[in-house]
Amino acid sequence: MERLYGEAELARFYDMRGTDRDDFAFCRRLAQDATSILDLGCGTGALAAELAADRMVVGIDPASAMLDIARARPGGDRVRWLVGDARSVRLDQRFDLIVMTGHSFQVFLDDKDQSAVFQTIAAHLQPAGRFVFDSRNPDFPGRKTRSRDETLHLDEHP
Repeated sequence: MERLYGEAELARFYDMRGTDRDDFAFCRRLAQDATSILDLGCGTGALAAELAADRMVVGIDPASAMLDIARARPGGDRVRWLVGDARSVRLDQRFDLIVMTGHSFQVFLDDKDQSAVFQTIAAHLQPAGRFVFDSRNPDFPGRKTRSRDETLHLDEHP
């Protein structure tokens, strides 16, 4: 993953998705009562920076090019940004909420890597804390019924 998004030009393209996303909205609702949040695989930091307005937030990503964008975004100065791997990072700190948005969990393809990520989460989650992640479901019937024209769109990178 780091190699893919380690290129600054590609990292800037990634940020074109915007923040008006269902996964971000869901995380915003979960964060209402959280005083501390860990964003694993935070990417360009859009969600982390937004959530840091009134709470402590740490954003971790393996791609330094993504974190360069995160640091420069509005609100980026309120987040502690760290280059790290969700399988092995240890902060000696616990959080009320841990999020993994943008299908970040899907980069962990085998049981060993997935188990390592869950161990990281267990090491950082408060006893009454919450962990949320998203993943695509290849068996979702909507995916099979939409036409190419319904799903194809063009974004131009400046």
